[in-house]
Formats: sequence, C-alpha cells, structure tokens
Amino acid sequence: MAWGGPSDLVLSLDRSDLWWTEKRRRITAGSLVLSCGNGSRFEEGLDLASAVAYRVTDQRRLEWFVHADQPVLCFRVTSSPRSYRFHWRPPELWSGAVAEVQRYSRQLEGKPRGRLVNPHAGCASSECGVLHGMAFMRFLINKRPHVLIGVRACQRGETIPIRRREDGYEIAAQAGSELLLLVSIWNLEQNPEQELESAIDQLAERHGHWASLLAGHRTWWRDFWSRSSVRLSNSILERLWYRGTYQLGCICRPSTQPIGLQGVWGLDGVPPWNGAYTWDLNVQTCYWPIYTGNHLEMGHSLYDWYFARLPQLQEFARQSGHPGAALPLQTDNHCATSLPEGCHLQPAHGAWVCHNFWQHFVYTQDREFLLNRCLPVFREHLKFQRSRWRKGDDHRYHLSEASSPEIETLATPQCPCRDSAYEIAFGKFLAGAYRQTARLLGLRNDELSAWAMDFQRNVVPYPTARTHSSNHYWPEDPVVPDYFVEWPGLETQLSHRHFSHMAMLYPLGEIHRFSPYRTLRTAQNAIHLMIMRGTGVWVGFSFPWASLLATRAAWPRRMPTHMLESFARNVVVPFNGLTLNEDYLRLGTICQTGSCGPYQIEDFTIESSMMAVTAVQEMLVHAAGDQLVLAGGASPELDAEFRGLRSPFGDLVSGKIEGGQFRGGELRSEHTGVRPLAPVRQPQT
Repeated sequence: MAWGGPSDLVLSLDRSDLWWTEKRRRITAGSLVLSCGNGSRFEEGLDLASAVAYRVTDQRRLEWFVHADQPVLCFRVTSSPRSYRFHWRPPELWSGAVAEVQRYSRQLEGKPRGRLVNPHAGCASSECGVLHGMAFMRFLINKRPHVLIGVRACQRGETIPIRRREDGYEIAAQAGSELLLLVSIWNLEQNPEQELESAIDQLAERHGHWASLLAGHRTWWRDFWSRSSVRLSNSILERLWYRGTYQLGCICRPSTQPIGLQGVWGLDGVPPWNGAYTWDLNVQTCYWPIYTGNHLEMGHSLYDWYFARLPQLQEFARQSGHPGAALPLQTDNHCATSLPEGCHLQPAHGAWVCHNFWQHFVYTQDREFLLNRCLPVFREHLKFQRSRWRKGDDHRYHLSEASSPEIETLATPQCPCRDSAYEIAFGKFLAGAYRQTARLLGLRNDELSAWAMDFQRNVVPYPTARTHSSNHYWPEDPVVPDYFVEWPGLETQLSHRHFSHMAMLYPLGEIHRFSPYRTLRTAQNAIHLMIMRGTGVWVGFSFPWASLLATRAAWPRRMPTHMLESFARNVVVPFNGLTLNEDYLRLGTICQTGSCGPYQIEDFTIESSMMAVTAVQEMLVHAAGDQLVLAGGASPELDAEFRGLRSPFGDLVSGKIEGGQFRGGELRSEHTGVRPLAPVRQPQT
C-alpha cells in the first residue's frame, strides 16, 4: 500500500500470513519510507493492466510493483541521485486512540476513566543492520524473531552496497543511472529455522534487472485480464469493475490463505478487528466476483484452508454440546478463536461458507470436488443445523436462539431474536444443497437427507411485516407485505445494518424474477422500503449489495443507477485508478474513515469493492432459477460489450447490449462448442 506526501513515499509492507499467534492477531511488517526529492509537486497513478504504480516528482521518477508470482517488491528510481536514502518504521502494536475511545465510553457509563496503559509495552522490539551489503530489518515479539525484511540494491544488474546510517540506510549509487531496489518479507514465526544469511542469499539470487522481473509479472496479469472483460458506456460503472477486479487479482492466489478484511493492505501494526477472519459476510463476500468473473481457481484459497480445518470446527461444536461442525464469528489463521466458549456459534456462519463451496461446483460441475470437498463439509454443518432447529407445537422448525449479523446483542428477553430470515435462508439452502449432493453422488438411504427434506418442507416461513401505514411510504404492491425485520421490534435502520435479512434474494438466489408473483412482489416491497428508509449505519457495502438484490428481484427502479450516481458525485477527477475523495470514504466501495495526512492512513475494508464487481457482472449476466438472464439489471441508458463472463451452468457468455437490451452474442460450452445467442424478450412484471 503506497501513500505519503510529496517528499516521501511510504510503502506499507504486509503479508497475508503474518500473525501474532499468542494474541490471535494479524500484524503488518511496518513501512519503508523512500525519498522522492525535495519538490513540492508530484503526479502519481496506477496502471491496472500491468499492476505497476508510479510517482513523478520535480526531481525523479519512481515505479514499483509487487511481483505477481514471486515474493518480492520491485522498486525503480530513474535519474537517481548519487546518494539515495530510505528508512524503516517498525509496526505499532497498540493504538492509544482506540484505548481513549474505550476509556471515554466507560466515563459515559459512569465508571472510572482509568489510565491509558499500553498492553503490549515491552514485548515489541526491532533491529536493523547490513549483511553482505544488503539491508535487513527484523521485528521481534517477546524477543522472538517474527518478521524479516531484506532489501537489495542493484544498478546495471550488479549489486551495490547499502550502508547503515543512524537515521536509516544510504545507497551510494551512480548518478543518473537506473536504481533498482528488491524487497522481500519473510514470516519467521512460521519458519523459525529461516536464518538471516540464507534469507538474504535467496534475495540475492533474484535477477537484478527491472525488465526481466517485469516480464514475468506482466505475463501473469495478461493471463488474469484475459479471462473476462467489459466495456460500458457508463465510465463510472466500468471503473468500479476494473478497480475491484484489480484488487481481487492482488489479494488472492489458489495456494494462499483466505482473503481477509483488508486484503494485504493493513495499517502499520495491528489491522482493524485484529485482522481476524469474520464469517458473517466479510470473508464469503470477498469471493463473490470469482464466479461470474471466470476466476474460479482463486476460490481454492478458501476451500482448501477451510477443509483442512474441519476437525477444529467439529471440536467447536463438540465443546458447545452439539454434533457436526460449527464456525465461530471470528477466527485467526489457524481457525482458533478468542471469543468466549460457545459465543457466536450460530448455524448460518458455516452454512454461508458452504454456499461458496456450492457455487464452485455449480459453475464447474466438478464431481470430484463435490465428493471430496462439498460432501464432508456440508454433512458436518448440516448435523449442527439439525441439532439447533426444533419443531414447535405448530409442527414447524424454529430456532429459539437465532442471530442477525452483528446486532443480535440488541435482543432482549421482551424482544428475543427468533427465527431470523438470515438463519432460515441459510438453513434452507444447506438442506437443499446437501440433498442435491447426496442425489448426484448416488447416496442411498441417507438419514440426513431425509431430515433435510423434512426441514425444507416444515421450516417456519420467512418473517414479514405489514408496515405500509406506519412507515408512511407507498409500497410497490400494497396487497402483499414485505421481508423486512429480523425479529419484531428491531429498529428499522439497524435492520439495514446488514442486508443479510434478504439473503434469500442474494447471494442465495432462492427468490428471483421468475418466482411466484406474491413472493416476488413481497421482495420488491422490501427493497423499496429499504431504500425509502435509508441504507443504514455502514453504507460502504449498502449500494452494491442493494444493487444485487434489486437485479435478482427485477425491481422496476434500477438500483445500480442509484449506486452510480453516488459514486459519480465523489470520485476523484482525474481518476488515477484507486483514490477516492474524502467525502466518499463514508459512502464508497472502500469503507474508509477519517482524514489522511501525509503520514497517516486510516482503516478500510474491501468486501464492498468485491460486491461492486459482482453487481456489475450480474447486471450483465446472471441466473434466475434454471434460466440465464442477460442484461437483467441494465438501465435503459446503458450500452455495453462483455466477454468471457461465466454463467452458473458452466458456459462462457459474450454479448452486446444497446439501450439496456441484449442485442446478441455467443455462448461457449466445453461440450457443445460455440453457439450464437439471440435476443430474448424480457417478461413483463
């Protein structure tokens, strides 16, 4: 992550596998601060096609990229000075600002304020030095090496020495020649046998030429961008898709750990929420774009990691007195949780991850994946579901201790959280997915399938509310109610805190434009009420998720347009690829808070960027039941061309849209080759 003022460029260093295991917290590797000269003006940007960033100042040009398939950051200075300097800022493990907020909250509660005490004081230390002419920086926790950073300097393919100075490092370069810096980060907690000298030797073996490093990097990105593409008459919408797809390419590889809340762009220290994997939306949502976007291989970073930790999820369930597997709300990279025993072991968390597994099978029809990954994961999570749901006197399945993401703590004895739409939706999904899996694999006399069928038939209906008169809005259809509250008495705006109370529309797709009339109109009423009352407390992901809901439910007013109008008012002009202005930090597809000075960068999360990519893709291509819908979310003003988008039936679709209508294209199938697609008249609703 690159930021900073005109004279300094700050590179926040990170790896997805840097965790402080004892505290179950992810940490970063600190920052490199590099000199940009003394000029007061600069221009910077990012080439999304090649994933190369640049900054041009009055005195020099700097370029850098993180290699796509090698663990190295490549940094080039052209027209370099005779002496080039940089220094390292170790990560900070504690923020006094957070503690101050907590102390202020205690004062409001009438409790003593107490002193601000750094809980990690004395446990963090760092050391810097030079070995064989190369710089190294090491970060230690409780005197144990945790992170190692190595920097090598090259000119004309030859290593040039780096000298240690009191305020950092200095490179004696040949003036005017191209200077290349190679930076690598090692995780010493996972690889304690990694010796400093051998680590630096590995770095020294890399080629010292910018062109050779860039060639392999560009090859990877060329293949990545070749999978699919879009061209849209609305430039804002097109920017959303390319920016978010670029972020996806930066944060995910099949053999790595799952995508976290901040990707690999954490703050200098402990990222927000301790960098934990949060399973009520955040991790699952980060994989939404890979399916229609035709990047299915990236999902294995989630599937393989999750499957390997299934025994731990079974242990969580056993400790809470239930069979099967249970997923806590927050976990670390080893799937350990710091939450109290039994806390947040709700059925929907694991079922939502099961949906990602099911999506992979649906888009690939990979029977081996269905047998070796889906079946064992579905079976264990469904056992946990079965132990939680109970039939009442009405012979319906009920969940007495249901959840609604992040706001279940608002439930009271007078107004308990029961039978939430969120839990019902994912319970029905998992029961259906397991039954289909068992049928496709030929499992006979499976008692779990029998229970799943009974559950699907007899689970309590989704909660609805006739709020038309009390909320003073004119519904889409006053004859039917709306899917709205998670449980009676919930404050309206807080119900919009998450749109998971309409998960049956998206991501599950149970309700769609071809659903029965009353069901569809109930969903449209809910979307209309949601928009009329506002999109809630955290609006960063509200607009793209609402766009997905509206597209699936064929809502007459195109929600994507609403999202775009908000984005257009706040995008930076000229647009350099990533940056948003400060006003949009509270609204945009990157959730970021606070103002940023030259040496300060604030929190952000990436799930809303992934939602926005998905909203654009599903506006063009999505499934409704067993039918393929083309241009189903496009506004009448939109012209578009798209290529290589994947349908849920395993086909690659390319086509052209004019005036919001599909005008023709082709469908490529592994089994039937290529065949043309004719325009289809959309049914009237």
